Amino acid sequence: SKEAVERCIVVLRQQLIERYQAVEKQLDHVIVQWHQCLMQAKELHYAAPNNIDDVLSQIQDLIYPGFIADIELSRLNDYERYLKAVEVRLNNLELDPKKDWDRQQQVRPFWERYLEHLERGHWYSDAVDAYRWALEEYRVQLFAQSLGTKKKVSPERLEGLWVKIRE
Repeated sequence: SKEAVERCIVVLRQQLIERYQAVEKQLDHVIVQWHQCLMQAKELHYAAPNNIDDVLSQIQDLIYPGFIADIELSRLNDYERYLKAVEVRLNNLELDPKKDWDRQQQVRPFWERYLEHLERGHWYSDAVDAYRWALEEYRVQLFAQSLGTKKKVSPERLEGLWVKIRE
């Protein structure tokens, strides 16, 4: 009936508004985290430019104009953890830049491979997406292990994901 449809519209509208407000709040938190990481990275750039260039590359790939249209909204939960891992990394970098450099060298070949793939104009496929987010988990594992990873990741798993991209 017309009344039943109107009741459904009212309920759905309210649910949509509540969902929008929750996402807006979460997105606001992510943007604040990103900005704090960016400011901290810029402050440390003079002390460890190569390390910070890697951090900047990472966070610029996470948050860029229009990123929210490109990701699944459920990924915002991961963004909070990824940016927290960047914060942990930056704090630890101040204490031990050599240790950070050593860890960076573990992720560097995988990250450069990903960036080169994009720079060559290849499609951003589901396989590339899986590889990209596995790289982010690998960074959490290397730089902020206490935060935990969503799924297990290792150099071997990353290589396996890369093979799927090349197929």
